[in-house]
Amino acid sequence: MWGMTISKSLGSLLHQHVGGMKTEASQKPVPMDGALLEALQDWSEQAPYRQMGDWVFASPDTDGKQPYWPETPLKCHVHPAAKRVGITKALGWHSLPQDVRNAVERRR
Repeated sequence: MWGMTISKSLGSLLHQHVGGMKTEASQKPVPMDGALLEALQDWSEQAPYRQMGDWVFASPDTDGKQPYWPETPLKCHVHPAAKRVGITKALGWHSLPQDVRNAVERRR
């Protein structure tokens, strides 16, 4: 496919623990759009932690020794913002788009 490249995952990350890939399917290469590859390469040139083995999105709170955790922006930014606009349902990354859409529809 034009503009695509292949990426291979080297491990998994769950609850701040690095491990191996769980299934044979998850070990297979994954296509990556060329624009995403370019954006990641641009980021790698300006990221504060860019040594081999550093996290792509390393947290400055841990001096780059750990990545940003998905739960952090959810708890610190998304949940408070949702509460301010009247969304009281527990939100997660998977359900967030549909939950916000439903809340907007109810407000109309």
